[in-house]
Amino acid sequence: MKKGGFGLTFQEVYLMDNLTIEAKAIYGMLCSYAGTGATAFPSVDFMCHKLHISKTRFYKHMNLLIGSGIVVKKQEKGEKGFSNNIYT
Repeated sequence: MKKGGFGLTFQEVYLMDNLTIEAKAIYGMLCSYAGTGATAFPSVDFMCHKLHISKTRFYKHMNLLIGSGIVVKKQEKGEKGFSNNIYT
């Protein structure tokens, strides 16, 4: 089975009963942007736009992934005070 950039196979994540369809879609997007690595950093605005969901809905379902230990979110600050999230 193909492993996503996040250590679990897509099938393992998609078969988890505790995750919503939205959480699984977010996971799939993160894996697709991780390529062959283990990290991805698409913006929340970009993911919300592409998944056609609000930020409130996004965070609700992303928190399921983070709370389940499937995704780790790290916030990095840039030179001008802007920050971006890196997901592993």
